[in-house]
Amino acid sequence: MSVSHGLKTVGKITKLPENWRWSDTDKETSFAAGESVTATACYIGEDAGNYEKESQTITITADTHCGGTATCNKKATCEVCKEEYGELNKTNHSGETEVKDDLAATCMEDGYSGDIYCKGCGEKLETGYLKTATGHQWQPATCNQKSICKICGEEYGSINPSNHAGGTVVRNAKAATLTQNGYSGDVYCKGCGALLQKGQITQLSQTEAAKQISAIKNDGDVPGTVFAKLSARMVKVSKTSIKLKWNRVSGASGYIIYGNKCGAKNRFVKIDTLQGGARTTYTHSKLKKGTYYKYIITAYRTVNGTKAVISTSKTMHIVILGGKYANPSSVKTAKTKVTLKKGGSFNLKAKASLPKGKKVQNHKKLSYESSNKTIATVSSKGIVKGKKKGRDLSSSRPKLLLALRYVGGLFPVLQLYYCVQGGKTMNQYITGAMIKKLREERKLTQAEFAEKLSVSDKTVSKWETGKGFPDITLLEPVAKVFSISVAELLSGNEVINNNISANMMRSQFYVCPICGNIVHTMGRSVISCHGIVLPPLEAEETDGMHDISLRKVEDEYFVSVEHEMTKQHYISFMAAVSSDRIQIVKLYPEGNAEARFKINGVRALYFYCNRDGLFVRKIR
Repeated sequence: MSVSHGLKTVGKITKLPENWRWSDTDKETSFAAGESVTATACYIGEDAGNYEKESQTITITADTHCGGTATCNKKATCEVCKEEYGELNKTNHSGETEVKDDLAATCMEDGYSGDIYCKGCGEKLETGYLKTATGHQWQPATCNQKSICKICGEEYGSINPSNHAGGTVVRNAKAATLTQNGYSGDVYCKGCGALLQKGQITQLSQTEAAKQISAIKNDGDVPGTVFAKLSARMVKVSKTSIKLKWNRVSGASGYIIYGNKCGAKNRFVKIDTLQGGARTTYTHSKLKKGTYYKYIITAYRTVNGTKAVISTSKTMHIVILGGKYANPSSVKTAKTKVTLKKGGSFNLKAKASLPKGKKVQNHKKLSYESSNKTIATVSSKGIVKGKKKGRDLSSSRPKLLLALRYVGGLFPVLQLYYCVQGGKTMNQYITGAMIKKLREERKLTQAEFAEKLSVSDKTVSKWETGKGFPDITLLEPVAKVFSISVAELLSGNEVINNNISANMMRSQFYVCPICGNIVHTMGRSVISCHGIVLPPLEAEETDGMHDISLRKVEDEYFVSVEHEMTKQHYISFMAAVSSDRIQIVKLYPEGNAEARFKINGVRALYFYCNRDGLFVRKIR
């Protein structure tokens, strides 16, 4: 009898004829797939016992395992009995694989891809291959970091100062105000701290200026305002109007008038805008008689469509006629001319004069200004201090230190016009003592000296004893014999020239106060003009009042100075000095204080203010 091996025991085989059963002793007989066993079947019908043969031995053959697939690490599973059977199949790899012995290639060493193994049985399925060294892959060097290989992280070479990394930061920025230019700030590299870009001078926009002026809470001056820059004042007043006048500001595109009634509660408002820089008067009409009004005027320059403030006036307080108050008509002071020594001081006492029977409602104290703070200063209380020597070129007797004047209408301002002490005029001729001294120093007899000049020795004797003077036509030959200049001969001061070779960096500048003639020498020399021995100008470092704005434009420096260019106060010339040449540009009032110079080798930039002297900015 063939049966399924899944039955496992004889007692579970049900393929017997009716009324036949397995004997109790054989029911638990087991069998496996493909095995044969014998068992006895017994007849159990109602008529059992009536037959000769009521039992029979049957051979039972179980079928074999079937189904399932053997793998490298697991036998096949019979679909019938769910038991494993047979042998492993070493060629049937199941499950995942893994890579062993892999090694990454480096910049300088080869690597290995690794061998592939069966995770089920651990057999190596595939042999790896060689990975060739990649070589360094350098990232660019920066201003603060050498070149780095992005594979191994190794540094190489040196930093690159021109490749700035890490972002930028702005330093030295300064906001523009009503009286001072601002500065956009210098741009520095965060990585190395190098200066990447110089900033530019900025000016307050008229929109921002209006906000600042309207925010003023008192009747005083805007801090930092200087009367000399925008000299605004009242020139005429009636019972209904005030006429204002001011000086023309160089470079101005127009002016804006701000005003209101006096009093801290009354904020400044814009009254009018005057287009064009030539107009310097304005009449404010329909005003209330006997009332005080206050004004501020700003000069603006239009730059790229934006109005930028270039000057701001002092605050003006003016009373309309028809009341008990009046405007000061003049200023009285005990002295109008004073001579001071360097370091000396003088208390300038002044008082405003009023029309008879009138009073003044003071909104501010008497104001004082110095026209040249390098020579003399004046405090808010009128204390004048001499700072250094000056020269009064308008007098043959140089004794004038300061001149005082009332500048009109609005409020009294005392200005220092000349700050003078010392100085020597060229009113002397060559002396006999000088001729004798120079002759004896050169070991010449009177006869030898006379022979070189084609005159007699008696003539020379007369010169030296003060009984006569050399004719003016002989001055040059006399100077030539003594190997000095005519100017040295006339001044009595012999100058020894220590300049062994010319050097532009020893440049000296001389300016004639009479004609404005400009002289340049490569070292100290004796220079005279209009009978005056000119002193070499001492260059000062640029300051807030005299600062150079420098910008590179292709192969040139574009140089400008924020400075008024009136006939009374202007920049006379600019010069660029290198080791082998000088470039000079002459400037004139009513023009612009700017010039262009070739960049090559420029080491220093000079400019000359007709009031404050020579200034220099070194170029590194």
